[in-house]
Amino acid sequence: MQTKTAAPARQETPVLVLFDADNTLFDGRVVYEKVLRKTFAQHFPRRDFSGIKLDNGQYSGKNIPQILREIAWEHHITDNSFNGKRDSLIKYGIEQFSRELENGGNVRVLPGVPELLEQLKRRNAVIGVVTGNPDVTAKLALKNAGLERHFSFILGGQEGNHKVENAVIALKRVLKDRLPARVVIVGDSPTEANVAKKTGFDFIGTATGLHTVEQLREHGGNTPVFRDLSNTKEVLKAIYEKERPNIRIAPNAVVHTRQIK
Repeated sequence: MQTKTAAPARQETPVLVLFDADNTLFDGRVVYEKVLRKTFAQHFPRRDFSGIKLDNGQYSGKNIPQILREIAWEHHITDNSFNGKRDSLIKYGIEQFSRELENGGNVRVLPGVPELLEQLKRRNAVIGVVTGNPDVTAKLALKNAGLERHFSFILGGQEGNHKVENAVIALKRVLKDRLPARVVIVGDSPTEANVAKKTGFDFIGTATGLHTVEQLREHGGNTPVFRDLSNTKEVLKAIYEKERPNIRIAPNAVVHTRQIK
């Protein structure tokens, strides 16, 4: 009697999944708005910052220095005045954000996120965060949300000038020894869709921020876009459905993508 040999386990292409943070993994707008008002009022006490809001999409996908500068422009603060206080604004804002969370402030975990991260871990995906926030702020928010343990690294807005650079930094840091590999960017704004286009990575959109499914599809092209990440099965299918690698790491660990030179 012949014994049947078990079929070898299906080997999936190693995958690095890069998540945006705000409005993709969690919603922290209430805390952020409170911190921004306090921070600007502390540095420019003669002005009224009570109207600062983050719900109109204007700041979506931008890093903290860009957001602070635009808020300054909106309140008629000169570049010279802003530039002289920029570093202090960032430092004070980080301190205030930490204090708000310690005093009971919370960020809201978005639908399906914990389940998706658990499933990616089971598949041995490498999971990172690429965000426009300072990395210390992102870590505080992820810890508050109970999500920090899932991520191999967090790249904040101070590492590289924009998310394209951060994506390349992530590859150099994580994929030195992997050949081949695929990279998938998950985000809620056209910024992430454009990063995917420029790097040749794959993009998955989630309309949990300030952009609609239709807007994300317009920027992302023929890529999957979900209303949120709650349908774990379908999101995983979108992440793993393409078996082709979209990046290769050379022996000297220099990153080569289809479009970045």
